[in-house]
Amino acid sequence: MRATQGALIVASILNMILGYSRAWGAFAKKFSPVIMTPVVCVVGLGLFQIGFPQVGKCVEIGLPMLILAIVVQQYAPLYFRHIHDRTTFLFERYSLLLCIGIVWAFAAILTAAGAYNHVSLKTQQHCRTDKSFLISSAPWYSS
Repeated sequence: MRATQGALIVASILNMILGYSRAWGAFAKKFSPVIMTPVVCVVGLGLFQIGFPQVGKCVEIGLPMLILAIVVQQYAPLYFRHIHDRTTFLFERYSLLLCIGIVWAFAAILTAAGAYNHVSLKTQQHCRTDKSFLISSAPWYSS
């Protein structure tokens, strides 16, 4: 944990130095899709082993999340572009947050409808919204 905290501190200090010295502008001109695509792919593939196996633990929720995220991130900005420029900006910036809200509501509906009543305990732990107690156990939330 200390190593991770130290790495984050050093990385943030480097970002502050680059930002305040205005050196970032010189570096940003050199970045192009040809350079940034391999960087994003390497970082994404490094995180693949952490996130993607979680989808298989609850396919009923994970698969709609993947499909909705792809649709909202790739196609919704193009579809709503003719309405207003702000909608394109909102879909580009907040599409994942929107997808999380929609899929969590879908999971809550499935839980309330009793879709997980007669499945294994492991599936219930990963899929039900009432078994995690995330909101009620948060120290900032008082009911």
